[in-house]
Amino acid sequence: MRKNLPIIIGHKYRKGIFGFRNRMFGGDGYDLAIVRLKKQYATGQPFDLNDMDGAECILHFCDRESLQLTADVINRVLKGWKE
Repeated sequence: MRKNLPIIIGHKYRKGIFGFRNRMFGGDGYDLAIVRLKKQYATGQPFDLNDMDGAECILHFCDRESLQLTADVINRVLKGWKE
């Protein structure tokens, strides 16, 4: 278990989100990585593989349903977030 929780995501923290197909676990899954970036980027600005300085965490989704459930939870949190 990680000792330095939580992973903080925000425009000031040089983090990015990177998704990619990963068949390493015997399926047709996808990984979603929260990565450290070498420099500051504006929110939503694209970055390249060379801009990454390691991963904070990687979530591996073995099936579409697991990813959909995760997206649903994030969307519920977003709807409840007061602007």
